[in-house]
Amino acid sequence: MPTKISINPTTGVHMPTKIEYEKLFGDPKAVLLFLDTPNITHFEQLQFIQFEVEKLGKQQGNFVKVLVLSLTEASKSGDFSLYLDGTKRVALVHIADGNVPHEYPTEHEWTARTTIERSNAILSPNIRFHLSSTKKIQQ
Repeated sequence: MPTKISINPTTGVHMPTKIEYEKLFGDPKAVLLFLDTPNITHFEQLQFIQFEVEKLGKQQGNFVKVLVLSLTEASKSGDFSLYLDGTKRVALVHIADGNVPHEYPTEHEWTARTTIERSNAILSPNIRFHLSSTKKIQQ
């Protein structure tokens, strides 16, 4: 369990700092990935989280690289289980894409989501939590 977690009181978002996931992964070049829709409707919240993570990392003397991809883009990036583009190890994936069926237009998006779920990256949220928040399950 990471010891340094910042909680944004307005959104309740937990943001592990770069140093904590570096400890977990042992890779200072690890990146934080936001998996989101191409037409981000909550851009301000995503940007706030990105800035907070970067600020916390700087306070601890670390540079945090934050990337934003859609499921479609993630499906094109090859072996996603450990690395993105073969060079950037993914430590944490924030998933805000894939909430509705039209966000999976081809088999590529399903493959990307499966690969992400099977990877050893920290997922926020994981598929079990994601599914439990759907309307059908709540009914």
